[in-house]
Amino acid sequence: MYKVIHNGKHLAEWKKKLPLQAEVLEKSEVIKRRLLQSVCCFDEAYGSERNLENDLGGFIIILYGTSKEISEHYRKIMDYYHLNESEYEYEDRYKEPERSEIVTFRLYLCSSDYGIEIVTIEKQTMNLENRLRGGNLWEKNNECLCLEDIKKIPPFFEGTEQQWIEEVTSYQYSNPKEWQELYVEYLHKAREAGNLHKTALGFYRSDDGYLRKDNEKDIYLKIRGDFLTFEELCQIGERMSAQSDQLLQSYLKYCVMDKQKRNGWKKQVKEEISGWVTDKEIAVDFAETLDESTFTGKELYFDILNRLYIIL
Repeated sequence: MYKVIHNGKHLAEWKKKLPLQAEVLEKSEVIKRRLLQSVCCFDEAYGSERNLENDLGGFIIILYGTSKEISEHYRKIMDYYHLNESEYEYEDRYKEPERSEIVTFRLYLCSSDYGIEIVTIEKQTMNLENRLRGGNLWEKNNECLCLEDIKKIPPFFEGTEQQWIEEVTSYQYSNPKEWQELYVEYLHKAREAGNLHKTALGFYRSDDGYLRKDNEKDIYLKIRGDFLTFEELCQIGERMSAQSDQLLQSYLKYCVMDKQKRNGWKKQVKEEISGWVTDKEIAVDFAETLDESTFTGKELYFDILNRLYIIL
């Protein structure tokens, strides 16, 4: 999300209904003064009633929300004004000790008489490694791992269960010795809490660092079409990528199905994808490795857990 600030009056109006994600602009006196200082500089130098499109001066744009949203808006601003992200005049960063947001001010010059100050509000997320450094690992209501079910999100982590699995397997992959010591301690604590069965992650990282499910050989969803063009295969890959969250949840259900139900699942997927490339026959199956490919440029392999595809 974003907000363009034209002048001091406009800033005051916006603050009357300040979004929760941007409340640090009002809660922190230091950041509040810094923002007002920038607005006043533009107003005093170029007039508070200036036209942003036609007059000299510039404006302030505030980006907030998820990291993805901020990155996308930042890129669009850079592209529209033909700017390079690393070529700013100055950067001021603020982080209040009692708050989780990092607020950054960057001034970009579009010309000698026109500038844009981009203010980003990014929430500093706590990952597993940082939590472990903080100590007191099994503090009640702030445990580093969920004692009731290791797959569940622990109190400190902000994200989905899938993001938690990605986080904890990444730590396991990067720090195998430390993870083993932590896991032994976790098993002891979990049993004390009455958890005797939900102590297995069910996921791991391959030697190459890719997320994998325990004991699952159906890894790559393979779409083959002898009459499909490369462009059509790319379109299929992009549509699957756009639906990766839904596909992932469906795949996790697939992993606990018997053979008959798995065949039914693949049939449904085939019918859906066939609708994307009308009048062209395709085959849908799973592969354990990419070595199973015929390497004719007619096969798409979609790694559902890692949301990646390749055409071979």
